[in-house]
Amino acid sequence: MIEGEAGSGKTALLKKIALLWASGKCPILNRFNLVFYISVSSTQRHQSLCDIICQQLKGSAASLTEETLGEIIQQLKEKVLFLLDDYGLVGSASRAIEELITKNPWNRSTLAVTVSTDASCKVRQYAKNILSIQDFPLFSSSYILKQLFSHDITFMETFGFYLLLPESAMLQAALTTPLFAFALCVFWVQNFADNKSEDFFICTTYLMHKILKYSTEKDKIEAAVLSCGQLALEGIFQSRFEFTQENLDKAGVQSEDALRFGLLSRFTSQRLKPIFKFFHPLFQEYLAGRKMNALLQSEDVAENKSGLSYLQKINTFLGVQNRYHSFLKNSCMYSPKTATSVISHLFSLMSNPKAFANEGATNVHSLLNLGIMDSLLSVIKPELSQHFVIRMLLEFAIDIANKSKYLDDCAPIILHFIKDKDIVIWERDFWLLKFLHKYPEGLMLMKSLEINLPHDMNNAIPAFWNSEGFKSIWTVPTVEEDYSNAFRHTSDFLTKPEFKYINSLKVPDLSKLGFDPVQHKISVLRIKVVGGDMEDENRLGNIMVFCNLANRIELDVSNCTGFLNFIWPVIDLYKASIVKLSLKATELSREGEELFTHLTSLEILQINEMPPPEYILSNIHNFKELKELEVECPTGKWDIIGVLPEEFKSLQRIEKLVFKNESMETQCEQLAKALASLEKLEEFIFPRGTAVRQTVSCFIQQLKHMPNLKKLCINHRPLTDSSLLELGKVCADGYVRNLQALDLNHNQDITQSGWRDFLNVIDNVPKLQHFGISRPIQVQFKTEPVTLIALIRCVSKLHNLKQLDMFGWLLDEKDLELLNEMKSEHPNGNNLTLFWQTTLPFHPIIEK
Repeated sequence: MIEGEAGSGKTALLKKIALLWASGKCPILNRFNLVFYISVSSTQRHQSLCDIICQQLKGSAASLTEETLGEIIQQLKEKVLFLLDDYGLVGSASRAIEELITKNPWNRSTLAVTVSTDASCKVRQYAKNILSIQDFPLFSSSYILKQLFSHDITFMETFGFYLLLPESAMLQAALTTPLFAFALCVFWVQNFADNKSEDFFICTTYLMHKILKYSTEKDKIEAAVLSCGQLALEGIFQSRFEFTQENLDKAGVQSEDALRFGLLSRFTSQRLKPIFKFFHPLFQEYLAGRKMNALLQSEDVAENKSGLSYLQKINTFLGVQNRYHSFLKNSCMYSPKTATSVISHLFSLMSNPKAFANEGATNVHSLLNLGIMDSLLSVIKPELSQHFVIRMLLEFAIDIANKSKYLDDCAPIILHFIKDKDIVIWERDFWLLKFLHKYPEGLMLMKSLEINLPHDMNNAIPAFWNSEGFKSIWTVPTVEEDYSNAFRHTSDFLTKPEFKYINSLKVPDLSKLGFDPVQHKISVLRIKVVGGDMEDENRLGNIMVFCNLANRIELDVSNCTGFLNFIWPVIDLYKASIVKLSLKATELSREGEELFTHLTSLEILQINEMPPPEYILSNIHNFKELKELEVECPTGKWDIIGVLPEEFKSLQRIEKLVFKNESMETQCEQLAKALASLEKLEEFIFPRGTAVRQTVSCFIQQLKHMPNLKKLCINHRPLTDSSLLELGKVCADGYVRNLQALDLNHNQDITQSGWRDFLNVIDNVPKLQHFGISRPIQVQFKTEPVTLIALIRCVSKLHNLKQLDMFGWLLDEKDLELLNEMKSEHPNGNNLTLFWQTTLPFHPIIEK
């Protein structure tokens, strides 16, 4: 007996045995004088064994009678080999085949019987040996593909790279099923230029193979596909991949037909009742998509309403990106009506705040407490920010519009969605560039377009994170066992993906797109450069293509010194349009600094992780339109305030002012007094240093002159219990009612008593959305009950709060229960996230 799931290679194995015997080149098969291959599923109940053999033999078999066959079997006995394929499907085996198996000890013939796993019990009692076919090894499928497509080395290299990517999980799973791998090869041969790895086309090819196999029962198999689609659809929305007979009956599925056609598999081993499964989850999503399309296209009001009700259940972006992603793509492949309906629904979710909720997640989350770049945080825990969601929805919509061939129908909906949006793309995002090439009016509709280059994802994760050198920065914490869940090891969830394929793609020449700068304008163009090789022959030309279309240009350069020399022609040509300059870890020459001072339209200047450019800062008054100034130097003593000219006070447009890692030994009081003249200030990050700590009260009092302040950051030890209470009183008196973000992280000298007094006093900050009170891991504390109660009362009053950072506040199970209870009753509880678990590349020391 040979058992295995549908598509596992049972039929192929029996046919291979027959061919090897016929060739005479397999010594182990030479002991058989006759070999009969019989497809049991194509036999009739009343047929005799002789009729079956005559029916399946090619050529004339008129001389073969039942008596003659019986004599041959009796005479040759074990030298006759019957290869019985597809046995066990209900109602498919003739009585003669059943007798051949049950009475074989008398006939003494050799039988090899293939049977699906769910029907193996019918043969097992008669079997002398049992062979079970498991998953086909991925390397074997890859070997076969390499042999088949050996003439196309480029395709095989691309295919090899794709297999390394996370999104190839479905393709990898398909290749472990031989029949699926076969369907894949058939599709690639017939459609060599298109979508070689799309699961939709793989499933379509597999289904066509079944229809051709049962060509005389086309109506019956189509009815089975439709009813199984209803079963699959219900399973998708109930997260169900195993079904009972009751589930099948409710969906109108005829189990006998579904099993025989290979749409479902049945499992009975060690179960009181059998369960049914689609032979692969992606095939369930495929059938569910077919059914969803049928419902949305139906002229029957009830069916159409049913389809729309299913669509309405997809109401979170996390569900769109994960749980329903493949299902939605499959649904849109059949008709423009369905594609436009689905895309319109997904775009409409942007106006629903609840769509950003993290469905199915725990109430309290964790995040890395190291102040690492936003891109790294998105790798660890992708937060559904506006930019992430817009990009995700656009990529989804354009992808399915292209693959379904309904782009012209979907384009008006996509263009309407782009209107007044901030769009973020990578330089090699061909999907959007091709769309804009065909519909250039989309450029004018955008609020802004951000282009990231180069797209080198290998640098997305800092090397130091997994190194021993990390311990030289952060000591190994010691914590009691009850609080050990406050830490996680990086190896539990972080893996560095392979992006060789993405990085190997050649930068396209966008000058060939033919955009007209008169007709096709971009309101704001944001060019973001992060490391990597800039010397591509097309890169400078591509930048100029977009700059030529932009009314306003923002330039963001990080860790890329050579890029400035590379892009000087663009800066000089479009200097009147450049309104933002952000430099990070990028070395500047004196000549470069002088050239930057000619950017007279500059509104935003950001200098991070590099020595302060003294010439630029000393001529800061040349930037008459300046609204934001941010200077963050490397660790050390840097005199920034002393470099600023007296005319700095005249820059009345300043809305954001940030100084970090600068020496404030002598200029602290000078800066504090200067703040009083900046009434339009919306964001202020307190400087650091001992002098700041001594005069922090003076800084806090200046908050009374900042009615427009939206973000306030006072972190890294400037606050004590008394100054924290003073800040709470300023808030309570209503001076900073527009405050949306308050960052008080890493003020390690504040005691629990100081936090309690502050939390009991702070009020009148109705717009606060982000509240940070974290502590370094070296000085974490066990949260006292009275402190936790004060925190819960405070957060309960902050009705718009979305994020609370409280790393270093050790919480036990009872504390978490209280926080979860508060969160469940909070007005914004569905969107409120508490971050308290610190992730480190080493385990803490547990105290028993």
